[in-house]
Amino acid sequence: MDSNDVKVMPIIHYWSDFGVETIDFTISQGLLYKAFPTYQQAYSPSKLKKGSINAQFVYFMQFRNAFPANTIHICHLSFSSNQPRRYVITHQFGQYFMGPDNGFLHLAFENEDIQYYILENSEYKNNALSEIFIPSIQKMVNANFPPLETLFRLKEVMVRPISIKPVITQNQIRCNCIYIDFIGNLYFNLTKAVYSEICNGRKVKIRTSMFTIDKISNDYDDVPEGYILAIFSWGEYLQIAQNMGNASSNLGMTENAALLIDFYE
Repeated sequence: MDSNDVKVMPIIHYWSDFGVETIDFTISQGLLYKAFPTYQQAYSPSKLKKGSINAQFVYFMQFRNAFPANTIHICHLSFSSNQPRRYVITHQFGQYFMGPDNGFLHLAFENEDIQYYILENSEYKNNALSEIFIPSIQKMVNANFPPLETLFRLKEVMVRPISIKPVITQNQIRCNCIYIDFIGNLYFNLTKAVYSEICNGRKVKIRTSMFTIDKISNDYDDVPEGYILAIFSWGEYLQIAQNMGNASSNLGMTENAALLIDFYE
C-alpha cells in the first residue's frame, strides 16, 4: 500500500460473533473509534455457534468479496474450549484478514500456498481486540503498510481442518448441511461452480424425505410465501430456504442433514 492509498484511509471491518445487544459490542466500537478515529469503520455483529469453524467460514465467504481493496478485516471470533488462543494475519485479494488460527481461514481460502503471519499474543489476557488486533493494525499503520513479512513472523504450521466434500457421480450429488443461519436458512457444502459443472444444462431434482425441488431459484421471491426453494446466494454455496419462513425448523433439518441432487435429460 503506497502513501496515496493510506490518505484514502482504508476501511476497518470488525466482525464479531456477539450481537449488538451485548456490552462487548458497545465496548468494541469504542475501542476501535478511539484507536482509529479517522478511519472508515464497518461492523458485522453476528450470532454464531461458539468455536464452529463451519459457521465462521460460511459467514465469511458471504462478505469476503463485498469490500474494496485495502480493507482490514478483524475477525474477532470465539474459540472452542479446547483450542489454543493463537491469531494470524494474511493478505489476499488486496485485503487484510486477521483472525483466530482455528482453521476457518484455511477452509475459506483452500490454498496451501497462502502465507499466514503470527499476531503476537504475549500480552494477551482476555481481550483479543484491544491486546492483539488493535496493536497489530497500529504497527501496520505506523510502518505505512509494508509487506507483512517485514512486521510479523511467518506461521510455519497452520491449523488445517479437512473440509467435508460432496459425493459426486455422473448423475448425482450428495451434499450435507454445514451451517444454519439465524433465520433458519440451511447452507450445504456445494458451490455454484461445482454444481454448474456437473449439471451442464441438465434438468435437476433436489430432494430429501421432506421435499422435492425441481429448479434453482434466482431470488427468494421466485416462489410464493411459505414455499421451500434452493438458491445460490451470497458466498455461492447452495442454500435451502423458505420464503418468509424458517426452513430448518419447518423441515426438521439440522446441521449434517443430507441432500440429494439428481440430474437428468
